[in-house]
Amino acid sequence: MKDPVSNESESSFELMKVFVAFQLFGLFGILITLVTVVFSRSTPRHAAWFSFIISWIISTVAYTLLFWSGHLFSGSEPPFALCLIQGVMIYASPPLTAFTTLALVGQMWYLVHFFEVLFIQTKGKGNQGRPSQKMLIILLVLPYLLFIVIFVGNTILGLQHPSMVKRVSASGMYCTFTNRIPGRISTALCALLLIPVTVLEALICRALRRQCPSFNQAQSVRSMVLRVALFTLVGLISLVFSLIFIFDVHHGGALDVVLSLLPVFAALIFGTQSDVLRAWMFWKKTKPPETKHDHYEKEHPPAKIDGPGLNFIRVEEA
Repeated sequence: MKDPVSNESESSFELMKVFVAFQLFGLFGILITLVTVVFSRSTPRHAAWFSFIISWIISTVAYTLLFWSGHLFSGSEPPFALCLIQGVMIYASPPLTAFTTLALVGQMWYLVHFFEVLFIQTKGKGNQGRPSQKMLIILLVLPYLLFIVIFVGNTILGLQHPSMVKRVSASGMYCTFTNRIPGRISTALCALLLIPVTVLEALICRALRRQCPSFNQAQSVRSMVLRVALFTLVGLISLVFSLIFIFDVHHGGALDVVLSLLPVFAALIFGTQSDVLRAWMFWKKTKPPETKHDHYEKEHPPAKIDGPGLNFIRVEEA
């Protein structure tokens, strides 16, 4: 008969392997998607999309630092510098991904709203509802400013109190602080940021449903409806687990494994878009069928916003 302590250690070790497998799947899936979009001319994307993807790369790298350094399965305490860097990155990454998610969903909302105004209400005439370029820049910059502020603040805290920088005792999956305040601040920020994400996604679904016949002219918009629905589900799950973290700081490794599914969802949702998959089908040279909306766009080119990566008026897969 096995010792209960031995059984618990074996269970934690198995959870650790599942945790890092999910994180690595998300990391490499997102990297492959990013490389595909960058080097393929047939997969144009908006600035908020790149910001979102980069934020998840940062997050998955943060959670797998012990794996890359060879300390994940060693069972020993990692070097202080490594543990400190991972701890502060883990506190800074969730608000970053939540904020870039808000920026991406906000951009999707502007796209749907502008499409509705330009092509439905004004029949392609006028630029009412065009998003503010300054607002777009703010949504792109603020997430990384917040990341830097949290990173620097927690680094100073960790250097002043090195004894509280420890590997998580319950699961051993990553390093964190024994002081629970930074973690609670981080998860509270995530919860606050994900509330408007959920609201905007609900507004997007409402707008798409209200103008369903018009939006169905574009295949890319129909695809966006599905991805918005999936995104809404992921956002709600993230919000629920963020609240769990606030009220239960002594969670076990199983909850960490569940949360490690988020980068997997990100990789699958954005890595399986039709134009990304077509980019890998190099043996197929067939051109996608033209829709009524595509033909309308040729005759009535939409207005554009000057600036690299900021033109998202054209309705594409978000």
